[in-house]
Amino acid sequence: GAYLRVPPSAGLGAFLLVCCYHGLMFAVLAGVSRAGGLFLSRRLGCTEGAALLLTAMPAAAAVENLFPMVFPVYFANTQYFHLPAVQILEFTGPAGLAWLLTGFNASLYLLAAALARRGGVPPASRAAAVFAGFLLIAGANEGFGRRRMAGVDAAVRERLSAGRTLKVSILQGSAPVDNAPGELNAPGLEIYRRLAGEAARQDAPALVVWPESVYGRRVIYRAGGERGGAEFAGDFGGLFSGDIGPGVSMLLGSEGQGQAGARAGGPVYNVAFTVDADRRLLGLLRKRHLFPFGEFMPFGDRLPWLYRLIPGVGRLSPGGEPEPLPAGGARAGVLICYEDLYTAAPRAFAAKGADFLVNMTNELRFGYSVAPRQHLWFGALRAIENRKFLLRAVNTGVSAVIDPCGRRVASLGVKERGRLTREIPLMPGPTFYSRHGRLLGHSGLLALAGLLLIVFLIPRRDPA
Repeated sequence: GAYLRVPPSAGLGAFLLVCCYHGLMFAVLAGVSRAGGLFLSRRLGCTEGAALLLTAMPAAAAVENLFPMVFPVYFANTQYFHLPAVQILEFTGPAGLAWLLTGFNASLYLLAAALARRGGVPPASRAAAVFAGFLLIAGANEGFGRRRMAGVDAAVRERLSAGRTLKVSILQGSAPVDNAPGELNAPGLEIYRRLAGEAARQDAPALVVWPESVYGRRVIYRAGGERGGAEFAGDFGGLFSGDIGPGVSMLLGSEGQGQAGARAGGPVYNVAFTVDADRRLLGLLRKRHLFPFGEFMPFGDRLPWLYRLIPGVGRLSPGGEPEPLPAGGARAGVLICYEDLYTAAPRAFAAKGADFLVNMTNELRFGYSVAPRQHLWFGALRAIENRKFLLRAVNTGVSAVIDPCGRRVASLGVKERGRLTREIPLMPGPTFYSRHGRLLGHSGLLALAGLLLIVFLIPRRDPA
C-alpha cells in the first residue's frame, strides 16, 4: 500500500493479483510439460515419466523467456545464495539454469516415484541412473563455477596491477523525496551536495554516482551538441550548475524532456545523464522499462480513467535502444530502477563496449522490507552474465559494489547515509552470453520445436 499510496487492504489486494498472475507462469509450464509428456509417450512408446523429463526442461526455459511477466523472475534467482552454481550464466544466461534445475528436480521426482512403485515412470534402476547423471552434471557445474571464479579473480587482479581501473564514489543519502514531479528536491539536494563535496575533497574519484530521482529538477536537453550527442537546452545548464556546484564528473538521474517537447507538452522520460567537471552534459539515456503503477498505468493510454484509481501514478514515456554513457573517462551501462532485473539491456551494453554497469534506483516507497535486498541479489546476476563490475546507487540502500563473480565487495545497508569509494577494474570484452544471449534465451523454444520435428520423423511406436 505504501508504494501505491493506497490503503493497506487495497495494496494487499494488488500484491495478491500480481502474485496470482505470476503464478500463471508455473501453471503454463505444468500444462505444457504434461501435454508434451503425454504426446511424446504416445508417439515414442516410452513411459510418461521419461517423456515428462524430455519436455519439462526445454518448456521451463521457453516459458521463463516468453511469459509476459510484470516483474522479471528467473529460476536462476533461486541459486544466488550459492555463487559457484550460477557462474555458467556468462555462457548460457538464465536459460541454462532453467534447464539444469528442472532436469535435476524432474529426475529426482522420477526416482522417488519409481521407488514408490508408481505407474507411468521408468524402472527404479533406470530412474536412478538418470538421477545419477544429473548429479554428475550438477557436480561438474559446481567444479566449473569454482574454477571460473578463480580465473575471474585473477583477471581482476591483472587489471588492478595494470592500472586499468576507474575510481568511483557511490552516494547514499537516505534523503526524503517528497517534491512534485519535475521540481527540485531541495532537502535531498542539500544532503547529496554535501556527500558529493566530501567525496571530491577526500577521495578524488573520477566519477561520482547519485541514485535515481533524488535531484528532482526536470532536465531540458536537445540533440546535436558539440560532441554530436545531447546538450542542456535553454537556461537549464545554468540552473543545474547552480544546483550541483563545481566538482568532478557525475552520473545522476531525474525526469527529462526534449526542448521541443517542453515547449509543446511532449513526452517526459526518466533519464540518467553524465556531466563533466564543468557541468557540461556528456551523455543522456532514457529509461526503457517503466515501472508499472509508478511511472505509468498499464492500459492507461487506452483507458485514461484508470489513472483515477491510484493517485500519484506518473505518465512517463519509454526510451529507445540503450547506449553506454561516457563516465569518468570510461563507458557505463546504466540501468534505472528495476531495469537490472531484465537481461537484454545489460547484455546490449556489454556488447556495445560498456566497461562497467550501474544500477541507480530509489526504493524509498518500498520502505525497509526485504524488497531492497531482493533487488540487490537478483540484479547481481547481471554482473556474472556480462563479467562486469556492477555499481548500485540506492537512496535508502542497499548501495553496493558487485564484482564480476556476483559477490558484494562493499555496501551500505538500509537507512545508512554515506558513500562508497572504490577503484574498480574495467573488465575486457563481452561474454559469450553478452553476444548471443537473445538466441540462448530462445533455446527452450528451439529445443521444443526440434523435439517435435524428431517425433514426427520417427515412426509411431506403441507403448511397450
